[in-house]
This record gives sequence, C-alpha cells and structure tokens, in this order.
Amino acid sequence: MMLNFETGTFDDLPPTTTRTVQDLAALWATLPDPSDNRVVYRTYGPTGHDREAPELLYATTVLEPGDVNGEPFMTRGHTHIKPERGEWMLVLQGQGVLILQDADGRAWTEPLEPGRTLLIEGSLAHRVANLGETPLIFVVTWLADCGHNYDTQFQLRLRLEVPLE
Repeated sequence: MMLNFETGTFDDLPPTTTRTVQDLAALWATLPDPSDNRVVYRTYGPTGHDREAPELLYATTVLEPGDVNGEPFMTRGHTHIKPERGEWMLVLQGQGVLILQDADGRAWTEPLEPGRTLLIEGSLAHRVANLGETPLIFVVTWLADCGHNYDTQFQLRLRLEVPLE
C-alpha cells in the first residue's frame, strides 16, 4: 500500500471512519448547533484485521481545522484496555497538540508539527487537537489487541483541565 503524504490517504482508498461535529457532540463544552455537520476528522487504513491478535496495525488521521464555540476540532480520544500496549505517532502535516492524561487525572499537552514522533504509553488517555489553519495529518501504529476504551468522562476531564495553547 502507498501512503500519500499530502492527503493522508492510502492508495486513494475511502476513509475507514468519518466523524462529524454531531458525532462528537459530547466533546464540546457547549453543545453544537444541531445543524452543524462539518467533518471533524477522517481515518484511513487497512480493515478486516483480527483485533484479538497482537498484529501491528496502522492508520492515518486527517483532523480538519475548525472549532465549536471556540474549542478546536479534536479526536474522540481513548485509553487502551491493555495498558502495556502503547502506540507510535508521526506527524506529516499541520499544527496541534497531543493531549495526555494519566490515571491520577494529571493532564498535559505535547506539541505536534511535521516530523514530530511520539511514543504514547498505553496507560495514558490520549487525544489530538488541531490548533492550525490547515489539516493536521498524522500516522499511528498500534498492536491490534491493545483494545480501545472511549470513556466520555475521560474526555470531559481533558476538555476542562488542559489549556489548549
């Protein structure tokens, strides 16, 4: 498969996931207008893998610029069910932050810019926010059996506790 660094797509395949403002309504401090159906992000990558095997998976995310009532567009965020399983990130384009939170509730950000690589510990909750005016495109790899937990309480804490600068 070929990765297009300009678009974040693989062989011009359609996205595997598309999330809109309405799909992510619980993320924002104030509810978005019900007619706001802008695309926040798309993910691209191979599908049909065994999520129980420790197979190395990969995907790209194209996180659009934008905001909802002043809060930047961001990914849904998650923790790993198997905390010993982390993930690796490489930023291809754009500007933003990786938001991290540990089990004690301490949260912080790491800057994202083209060429930046990060190893995200599996024990940390994490999400990405686009702080720029162009799409933020990044690649991640992870072991399929890490398991993902999309806990909305974690997301509320991250939104309220971490200044996005």
